[in-house]
Amino acid sequence: VSTQSTGINNHSAVQEGDVEAAGASLDELKAVNDALYGVNITDQVEVDKRLSALEGVSNGLKVAVSLAVFKTACRATGKAQLDVLKSVTEGPGTLTSPVPLVSLIGGGKNTPGKNNMAGIGITPAKSSTPFPKFLTTAHTILDKVEETLHKKNSLPAVTENGSIFLTVDKIEAALELVKEAISEAELGDEVMLVLDVGAPEFHTEVQPGQGSAKKGQTQSTSRHRYDWVEGQLKVSEDLCDYLETLVDSDGFIALIDPFHPEDTEGYEKLREKVGEKCLVLSRSTDFTSLSTTLTAAVSSPPARVLEGDSGVSILGDIAMVTGVSFISFGGLKGRVDAYNQVLRRIQQVEGVKSAVPEWKFEERKVEVEGAREEGAEKTEA
Repeated sequence: VSTQSTGINNHSAVQEGDVEAAGASLDELKAVNDALYGVNITDQVEVDKRLSALEGVSNGLKVAVSLAVFKTACRATGKAQLDVLKSVTEGPGTLTSPVPLVSLIGGGKNTPGKNNMAGIGITPAKSSTPFPKFLTTAHTILDKVEETLHKKNSLPAVTENGSIFLTVDKIEAALELVKEAISEAELGDEVMLVLDVGAPEFHTEVQPGQGSAKKGQTQSTSRHRYDWVEGQLKVSEDLCDYLETLVDSDGFIALIDPFHPEDTEGYEKLREKVGEKCLVLSRSTDFTSLSTTLTAAVSSPPARVLEGDSGVSILGDIAMVTGVSFISFGGLKGRVDAYNQVLRRIQQVEGVKSAVPEWKFEERKVEVEGAREEGAEKTEA
């Protein structure tokens, strides 16, 4: 990294990132130093471009170095982090506070059971709900989920992202558990449900027209197929109809990654069906460097969720300058400090407005439906 104007050498910049925590080898450090030689320390975009192009270097080290260079440049130039971030992104201009989104139940393609959807989360029923109050509410509901599982003689397991792991064949089984916990906690007026579809994980690309059409229907011309229930590969239209049914029957306020990013037709049809009653969110999780994260957050659709645990100390700043609607670190198991760090950071800054001033949708109380029919699927941890 060039030091002509700052007097800071590249070694100290790399040291500033927690390189030891990234588990960097000497070969990796040498590769990084060689790649950044001659680059001005204030040229974050060029720094990140060179880091991204490196092969044989871990993503953890790239993130550490990217953030280290950024922080060192801020100190060297005497500029605040927020001001520098605003200068390298094309955000909304005003600083905004994201709404917290907490994952309760985790699953996904690579877990036991036939359900391939990623999980179920909650967000405040009112976007103006203070961070601390919502986290207390989320804790209470999480405790009720665990109590319910214990009553069913199931031992709760925890996913890597801090949510409760369940083995189920359909997402409705996990949904029933969450609704029961919310009802027992008498917090149905305080939270809204979020469905983490995670469709890119169970997406398959086929030749257009492949497969048989249902009786009375024309053949789908889409190349996108989804098996949200393992072994049942279906067209985008079917997934769209299924998600619309869940929104109508269970009051989901948001759907995360409901289709593959390239399935633009699927997204368009879904927004036509549920756009007036549910948010369609996409992730901004490509934290390979500061620049790529900023670009992903700003270039995504209007409703976005910033997710991850990399560079937690700066995610609050990124959220404020990019205008992301939601921020999530997964569940609360081992992740409370991450949420609190963002909260404290936002509280330190004056003039921050809510990224979601008011819900555009009618408030929906979370209620438990009547008992399922005999033979309903059992939930196992």
